[in-house]
Amino acid sequence: MRSLLVVTTLLATVMVVTPGHAPAASLMVPGLPSMTSYLLVDDRDVTVSGEEEVYGGQHVINMHSKAERNSPIIARINIGTTLTTDGTVSGQFTRVFKGNMMGWVLTGLLK
Repeated sequence: MRSLLVVTTLLATVMVVTPGHAPAASLMVPGLPSMTSYLLVDDRDVTVSGEEEVYGGQHVINMHSKAERNSPIIARINIGTTLTTDGTVSGQFTRVFKGNMMGWVLTGLLK
């Protein structure tokens, strides 16, 4: 049995290096784009940078209970506030934490 395995291996090697046989096609893997249009987040602090609406005379963004624009607003966060994120993104929203509160804000409003 062992000799059959050795002979099979040798024959396969001869077929690969024999002239006249086409070489195996190389696999092309596309590279990653140099710039992305989304925020890369992973267990770090992010700062609220955009403005969504004016509430009580201040520019704020809304923290939603779900990753949907029409979900209930659970907090209004002032511009410049630092939040923590675990990197979870759903559509246009990033999950953030403010103290012991967890919610979703538009990714485009964070930096």
